[in-house]
Amino acid sequence: MQIVKVNKDSPMEFGPVIALPAPLLSGRGSLEMSLRQRRSVRTFAPRQLTLAEIGQLFWAMQGIT
Repeated sequence: MQIVKVNKDSPMEFGPVIALPAPLLSGRGSLEMSLRQRRSVRTFAPRQLTLAEIGQLFWAMQGIT
């Protein structure tokens, strides 16, 4: 995966489309519980994220409920 700086005046070149798994819509707890238990983490796991994890993050970031 590559992050590219896009100049707004230049045409965008698209790479291949990657199909992501459907998001999980039934979480393990309520929003209130998640907010109460959240903590900042400054360390990272030694493994890459799976496509399912990336897809879940992208789904959650879109802001549509």
